[in-house]
Amino acid sequence: LNVPLPDPTIVYDANLGDSRRPFVPFSQEISRWALYLTEDLKFYEGALIVNFGSRLTNDSQFGTFTTSGAGLRYNFGSANPATAPFGFKVNWQQSFKAPGLTQLYLTSNSRRPNPDLVPEIGVGYDIGLDVALSPSALFRATYYRIDLTNTILSAQVFEDRPRNQAINAQATLATGWEMTFDWELDKNWQVFVSQTFTDARPVGVYGVDPQDQIGRPTQGGFFYGYQFPGTPWNNTGFRVTYTSPGLTAALSARYEGEQPFRGAVVSAPSYSTWDLTTRVPITPAVTLTGGLFNIFNTIYQEVPGILGYTSPGTTFRIGAEATF
Repeated sequence: LNVPLPDPTIVYDANLGDSRRPFVPFSQEISRWALYLTEDLKFYEGALIVNFGSRLTNDSQFGTFTTSGAGLRYNFGSANPATAPFGFKVNWQQSFKAPGLTQLYLTSNSRRPNPDLVPEIGVGYDIGLDVALSPSALFRATYYRIDLTNTILSAQVFEDRPRNQAINAQATLATGWEMTFDWELDKNWQVFVSQTFTDARPVGVYGVDPQDQIGRPTQGGFFYGYQFPGTPWNNTGFRVTYTSPGLTAALSARYEGEQPFRGAVVSAPSYSTWDLTTRVPITPAVTLTGGLFNIFNTIYQEVPGILGYTSPGTTFRIGAEATF
């Protein structure tokens, strides 16, 4: 039976019937070079640390951009960050991100190019506190804010069929809190807990936006003022670790809060998973590794709102590491 091999340049999609559109070849290139300048300064025997830096980026397609950043940390009670009972830190930074070649030029059955894309420009800051609750327990809390203009997002456009296209949204805003707690119970046992709250959404008005049936501003399938699809409002992490010369084992868990999808007005439910990983040295050069993942066989959607992208259930892995 002589069966012809599939054409590797064509994406086959059962939903499209006989209408198959190949990837359209393109030949483009972008060259980019950058110069960096960084500096760290210490005062009061290292209790005060100041750093700053700047980057000059030259892009053959988008021109020249300068982005800078600065940070400050002050350790109260000790010049050593590891022993200071209290630390204050603040950082500020600019960012630049150019579109990729596929976003600019790739055409396929599911993607439309956008050669009019411009780079993202961003500015962000974070403010945090480090508090040593005891010589073996450290609590950290950080607030952050990131503002992006010309944000590159994926949207759906409709011609003969829906296709994805990268576009420049007017702006996006992300704010949130990150908190961690490290506790070394003794030389063998450690506990780590993290908590994150995230508020990330498109903001502003993108030209003259169409509206959905109840008046929410939309552009290409995402909703201004609503949480980004697939971004949970909160998530929690937990890990307890046992370490000894003959065994290292960690039991970890994560909780993912509700994740919006389908226009950011319907949410995928929250879920939690538990994993167990181990490392057992056999010789100074050989270590056995193993892991049991999603111990309780939690069923959840890895990509919320897209059928078929469900969790793999309980899985395990066994391996070995050798050092020569």
